[in-house]
Amino acid sequence: MVNNRAFGRWRNPPRLPGMNSAPWNLDYDPAYYDYNYNYNLDDNEIADIVVDTLNSNPYIYRPDKESIVVDVKDSVVTLSGKVKNKRSKYLAYADAFWCSPAVLDVDNQIKITKKEN
Repeated sequence: MVNNRAFGRWRNPPRLPGMNSAPWNLDYDPAYYDYNYNYNLDDNEIADIVVDTLNSNPYIYRPDKESIVVDVKDSVVTLSGKVKNKRSKYLAYADAFWCSPAVLDVDNQIKITKKEN
């Protein structure tokens, strides 16, 4: 029902032939969309987003990117592995936390190893 202010009453929106339920075509699956306008992502999709975000960050040292392991369970991201640069640990945490609203929390278990001379 649409409020038609010109007529001052509620009326049904116009429908095109062949469209039984809505006057528009849905280009998404309504089952994966909630009323807060956020996509409901499963753990594998969240892990893919986190890995892509980590790999696209130019400030994380490349060998450190390869050693970070991302695991997601119930929308909680766990980062583990060993990195040589202290900055990589904290940037990975920030990237994982802010990359998607579907991430509820981040458990940063990344260890910093000493650089070899």
